[in-house]
Amino acid sequence: MSCSYVGYMGISSHCPSYTSLCLFTFRLQFVLDFLFLVGKLEELGYPGNTAETALINSGGEVDKAVDYIKQLNLYKEMGYKEKSIHEAYKKGNESWDKAIDVLMQTS
Repeated sequence: MSCSYVGYMGISSHCPSYTSLCLFTFRLQFVLDFLFLVGKLEELGYPGNTAETALINSGGEVDKAVDYIKQLNLYKEMGYKEKSIHEAYKKGNESWDKAIDVLMQTS
């Protein structure tokens, strides 16, 4: 049984009282979509953990996630640790220009 009120990006406001079935269906679809996208990035040769983080930080868009991973790898080549790069990206308001400033200040 599925809920006709569930769309890809969320639950329609027409869903009666946001029933638990609608919420469950939405969450399940979200998880399945996310895992599918992680799989696509793994097929492109990216590690699963990095693919997950990139998708989360790119709003679930594969092209943006690939760009995120490329930028991440560039900073890793500069000697920064992956965890520090992710944190700097967040502290820099999701801007790579600001992230490098944060990384340089913490070094």
